[in-house]
Amino acid sequence: MSVLHLKTIAAGAAALLVLGAATAAAEPPGSPPRDLGVLPGDAYSEVTGINAAGTIIGHSYQDLSAKHAVKWDSTGTMTRLDTLGGKVSHAGAIADDGTIVGYAERADGTIAATRWDGTGRISELPALPGGRTVAAAAINADGVIVGVSVNAAGEPRATRWDRDRVTDLGTLPGGPRSTANGINREGMSTGQAIDADGHAHAVRWDVDGRITDLAPKGSTTSRITDSNDRGTIVGQGDSAAVAWNRLGTPTKLSWPSATDPSWANKVSEDGTIVGGGYPSFAQQQAARWDATGRLTLLGRAGADSDAKDVNAAGTIVGQSSGFAARWDGNGVLVDLGALPGGADSWAEAINDQGTIAGGSRTADGKHHAVVWRA
Repeated sequence: MSVLHLKTIAAGAAALLVLGAATAAAEPPGSPPRDLGVLPGDAYSEVTGINAAGTIIGHSYQDLSAKHAVKWDSTGTMTRLDTLGGKVSHAGAIADDGTIVGYAERADGTIAATRWDGTGRISELPALPGGRTVAAAAINADGVIVGVSVNAAGEPRATRWDRDRVTDLGTLPGGPRSTANGINREGMSTGQAIDADGHAHAVRWDVDGRITDLAPKGSTTSRITDSNDRGTIVGQGDSAAVAWNRLGTPTKLSWPSATDPSWANKVSEDGTIVGGGYPSFAQQQAARWDATGRLTLLGRAGADSDAKDVNAAGTIVGQSSGFAARWDGNGVLVDLGALPGGADSWAEAINDQGTIAGGSRTADGKHHAVVWRA
């Protein structure tokens, strides 16, 4: 999803805090979800992404050890994606042109980073010299892909594929490994690298492949969950939600409790960040930070919630009180319901057209991928 810039917040500055402002009102339940089904012989399905055209990607499976990558078009028709001769495959990300990246199993049981074009044709991504590929994790609008490979020395390395050119993005000085899990339109890649002391640090690579350690000062571990096309990055430093500006300066996002965890999941077109945390020890609550860093807690008082994604219109999706939820730009909550007889549901992603992808338990307790169309 293409997203815009979060206005810079001075590092260490206290941002405004709004508590409970979005929890007072709720709309009637929304339209019920549509069951996207499973492949013949499978019992479960799940979603991993959606693009602007409403194509959804995910998996169908009977057990967790043998997932099959699938896609659903805007009509809900499911297609199984090819493997490289094996049984297992993974769809990790989809571009707006329909290109899907992930990994697939070969006939000998090994896996390789793969790309499926808009017609579903599979191709194996090239390996580093003397090494092998592992998985592709993200693709940008120009078709540049990032993920992880193993080099000739057997070390996992963040990798970038630009058409047929493969690049080892390297790692931190003295560190043994790295992985890339995101890339924006301008080619900035993000991921995680292990330092010489064995700690996992959030990192970014510029378009020339230069690495920057983004670990907030004083943190032991950090990770990245999303970035936008102007270079803003969000994630977590130790147990606190963090945003990094284009220069790589980190800001700890405001939270009611200094000792309880918070996290940032996504950043949207207008700089809105969504995620969640524990404002008190007993309850997990969805959260939204606006472009100035002001925090609003979402969800219902006394019920667990989390915000997973946000689109350009500021519509947020996630889960509240055990069911898929949608919040509008004013924080008004809509319960999206579940499949008939289902005990719970969850919303994972929303595109800019308002189509929501997620999951629901069925009447017999199985987990199925579902969609709420705008």
